Order: sequence, then C-alpha cells, then structure tokens
Amino acid sequence: MDSPSRGIVVHGFVQDLQPIIDSVRLNIAPLRFGAGAKGKVVQALLSGLPTVGTPIAFEGMNLRNQSEVDVAQNDTEFISKIKYLYTNEKIWQDRRQSGLKVARNLYGIDSLRSNIEKKIIQGLQG
Repeated sequence: MDSPSRGIVVHGFVQDLQPIIDSVRLNIAPLRFGAGAKGKVVQALLSGLPTVGTPIAFEGMNLRNQSEVDVAQNDTEFISKIKYLYTNEKIWQDRRQSGLKVARNLYGIDSLRSNIEKKIIQGLQG
C-alpha cells in the first residue's frame, strides 16, 4: 500500500525482496518478534543495505550497534537514526561496508559452506 507521506511506501507481502532492496537507501526493521524476518535483515545486509532496527531485529546475530547496524530502542531513536543515516553519506558508506563485511563473514555462502564442511568432518571423526 502506498503512503502519501513524503514518498514512503509500505509494502505488504512481497514475493521477491531483491528489487525493493536494490531501489532503497535504508532497511528499517522495527521487529517486535523475530520469526522469519531476521532472514530479511541478513538479505539486506548481504546486499549492502544499511539497517536500522529494534534490538529484537538483531538479537543473536552478533552485529554491533553503530558499526554494522543501528539499534533503535523507541520511536524517537528510530527517527533520529534513520535521518542520520539517510543524510550522512560517510556514515551510510561506513555502515554499508561494515554490515556487508560482517554479514558475508557470518552468513555468506562461503561461510555457510565452510561451517557445514567442518561439521561433517567433525561428525566423521567423532
């Protein structure tokens, strides 16, 4: 559904997120619970999209606040952090690079392959 507020568009269910991710500057993850949505946070980070979210959005993901992502505790912080990232090119680039790097290290295909191989070898040895 389209919002009349300053070009902001709120989408319902989307089959393929990548075209949307490729067309926006920030990912906003105001999660109150984590079921399934954390994969979308990882997808955004792996696409180089800086993300602002609630603590639950990043819970258990080993991401650092104000380094790889920006954690907002309430509405005021969300607005402030979104505005700051959106308008500060250097910080936006820093979050983009650091988020992408850590997401690749933790959740990228090479990391997953390596972890699976290690588990298989451990299983065969043990």
